[in-house]
Amino acid sequence: MNPAPQRHYVALDAFRFIAALGIVLHHCAIYADAMGWQSHVTMFDNFRLCVDFFFALSGFVLMHVHGSAITSGSDYLRFLQKRLARISPLHALMVIVFIMLALAVAGRPMATRIAPVLDPATALPNLMLLHSFGVTQTLSLDFPSWSISAEWFLYLLFPTLAAFVLRIGPRGAIFAAIAFAMALALTRDAFDLRDWTRSTFDFGMLRALPSFLAGIAVCVMVERAPPCAFHGRGFMRELVSSRSCFRPHPLPFRLPFFLSSSGSSLWPNVAARRRS
Repeated sequence: MNPAPQRHYVALDAFRFIAALGIVLHHCAIYADAMGWQSHVTMFDNFRLCVDFFFALSGFVLMHVHGSAITSGSDYLRFLQKRLARISPLHALMVIVFIMLALAVAGRPMATRIAPVLDPATALPNLMLLHSFGVTQTLSLDFPSWSISAEWFLYLLFPTLAAFVLRIGPRGAIFAAIAFAMALALTRDAFDLRDWTRSTFDFGMLRALPSFLAGIAVCVMVERAPPCAFHGRGFMRELVSSRSCFRPHPLPFRLPFFLSSSGSSLWPNVAARRRS
């Protein structure tokens, strides 16, 4: 498995920065609430959806780099080895740090407030990257790392999802992502679980799937299109357009279509790089 040299999508750098900033602000509000500082800003709560953007971005990048490189079982195993080597060392280190923190605060007033999060008994599912699979009762230890667990789930499914998108086409995959998000929302509601966009330890890996699938579809859509197919009106115009078109509809409708439309803003950067 030797991926060919790839183009660099300049627009993705800006998207990463914006989404990362949103996640930081969201977690600042969470920490403020956990410490009883009463400084939660309701607006920051919606920034949790920036995580879903990163799932879509992951699908886009993996399809761009590895979409045609996994052609055998050995390629798949090497792909998983490389992804695991990329995410597991730092994750394991942070789990150890949080275990040490749990031992350090044991018996102090602060410990009672965050005891479920700092439960050392959850170390094994965390180290095995299973803590978004519904095997723990709450977020635990390095609690933002539930998204790393969800990413590992997506890595396991990536060849199957890539083949699925290539089989039915990117537009069909977008509709499949919408259908899955709707089914997930209805199923969680039927079992009296939290809204699907708030799921983390409680099957958060399923939350990641529709965004990841949409990201793969957008990559295929962008890379199949000739330069003249996209007019390059810019990200903000696409954002306003998608928000105005789907405002009356619930989030499962809006998210994949927003990803599809915003993907068109990537093309001018690619075309510019080709000409330079």
